[in-house]
Amino acid sequence: MVAGIDLIKRVTNQQAYCVTTSLLLDRSGNKIGKTAGGALWLDPMKTLPNDFYQFFYNMADAELEQMLLKLTFEPLEKIFEVL
Repeated sequence: MVAGIDLIKRVTNQQAYCVTTSLLLDRSGNKIGKTAGGALWLDPMKTLPNDFYQFFYNMADAELEQMLLKLTFEPLEKIFEVL
């Protein structure tokens, strides 16, 4: 990531940033991601909208709470109000 930021700055002469977060895990404690299989893409050509919906619909409540805390910019009060 640091090398990417440096490359962007050298090529474009603009500041770049990166964001990190803890791994997203399924209920078994396995990583959710493209290398682990079952990746969830924002691109509707890679993950159908219904599959995207079903991914979160079928999630256990405790898992959903963690996803909302990690993947939204909503205030904590609003997240806990929904849960």
